[in-house]
Amino acid sequence: MKTQILHLDPHDDHVSARDKLAWAQAGRVVLVWPKEGRPLTRRLDLVLLERRARALGAQLGLVTLDPEIREHARDLGIPVFDNPDRIPEEGWSRRRRRPLPLAQRSRAAPADLSTLRPPRLSRALSQPYRTIVFSIPILALLAVAASLLPSAVITVWPTTVSRAAVFTFWLDPAADAPRADGRVPAATVTGSLRGEIRVTTTGEVTIDSTAAQGEVVLANLTFSRVEIPAETGLRATNSGNARFVTLQDVALEAGEEAVVEVRAAAPGVAGNVPAGAIDAVEGPAAFLVEVSNPEPTTGGAVSERPAVAAADRSRALRELTAQLLGRAGAELEASLEPGERLAMASLRTVREAERTYDREVGEPADSLQLTLEIDVTAYAYRPDDLDAAAALVAAEQAEMLELVPGSMELQIDGDFIEASPGRYSAAQIVHWQAYEPPEFGALERGLAGLPQREAAEQISAALDLPRLPAIRLSPPWFPWLPWLPGRIDFRLAWEAG
Repeated sequence: MKTQILHLDPHDDHVSARDKLAWAQAGRVVLVWPKEGRPLTRRLDLVLLERRARALGAQLGLVTLDPEIREHARDLGIPVFDNPDRIPEEGWSRRRRRPLPLAQRSRAAPADLSTLRPPRLSRALSQPYRTIVFSIPILALLAVAASLLPSAVITVWPTTVSRAAVFTFWLDPAADAPRADGRVPAATVTGSLRGEIRVTTTGEVTIDSTAAQGEVVLANLTFSRVEIPAETGLRATNSGNARFVTLQDVALEAGEEAVVEVRAAAPGVAGNVPAGAIDAVEGPAAFLVEVSNPEPTTGGAVSERPAVAAADRSRALRELTAQLLGRAGAELEASLEPGERLAMASLRTVREAERTYDREVGEPADSLQLTLEIDVTAYAYRPDDLDAAAALVAAEQAEMLELVPGSMELQIDGDFIEASPGRYSAAQIVHWQAYEPPEFGALERGLAGLPQREAAEQISAALDLPRLPAIRLSPPWFPWLPWLPGRIDFRLAWEAG
């Protein structure tokens, strides 16, 4: 039988070794341990590799000088050799063939058929004899067909046990496949969003609201007519240099006086000056007329107005960022490939492309508008990868048992959260069914030619099954299991199609 030799690397684990076994193209596969390093030293590693080889239809052998590995191999019945260049045939374990029943053993043929001559018949055979003669070959063909053509498919329900555990899974953008340590591949998705928000201001500021008003007396100091136009500026030089303007045109003859209404040039209390405070005229008329206010000017006032506070800017940024991230989650999720899911906890802002406020801090305003554009990123993962990682973790804890296909169920204990800066984890409660793989090889030889009911009871007793196996014979009218063990096919209940 052809033997294929595969060399292990010092960093190989049972997963990578199982992958190497998948490339085997021979009935016997020999794994050669490296001279340096000690990969696959656990008994469980050899159990899983032997099962994998058996599932591929190959017999597994080892080449190693490590005493611990050789001891595990002897306990498991795996052949061990000293040199990959010398694999003796007698080192492989062989199955003994059960001798065929006497009815199926070959009979000795005559030495020379040509010397046998049919006896001369004195008369033709009668009809009954002719029927018997012609029936013998047909019956012989039927007997051969009965031993070669029948087949049986035996469906077995092994004893299963329920298992449950809480596993922690991690999103890892560097992982290319689900891992037994709980790492799940994650893809980075990005997007850009822009939006505006207007918030009510909460600050206050005092502003000048109304201008003071009053009257002044203008007196012509010259011997000629003087015209004073409206909007002529006046000053209260000893009262903060407050400025006033006249409200109408006035013409003064030589030595004449006139009363003129004035108003403070700027609103606020600074325009409330006492009597006699306005004492100067601006412009060319400063040397031509004299001015004074016989009464105080009044009416200048201030008021409190809403204004932009620094907290208003922070609040607007916080609220708009939350709105944009909410939109980003929906938009990024809509852009994912079928079968992908977004880890919302990983959604974050990576850059502000624009941030513009329409008011400065302290500026009077009833509201504040913010325009913001941000670039965001998040992790996406596949729930199928989460299932695969859970299966690997469950297999690590299964020891001598194997996972029942399709029995694993994830009970989500919560979405992915940020366990530490940039690292996102999720706790999942995993339920699964496990079973001990039955050994069918020894059963096949003892079932040949047994009646269906007897075979089912014998299988159930040998494997300690919770129920009798189902046996489907072909042709269905055939009463016994096939004589040839190779025509008996065992299947587990979840493998039956």
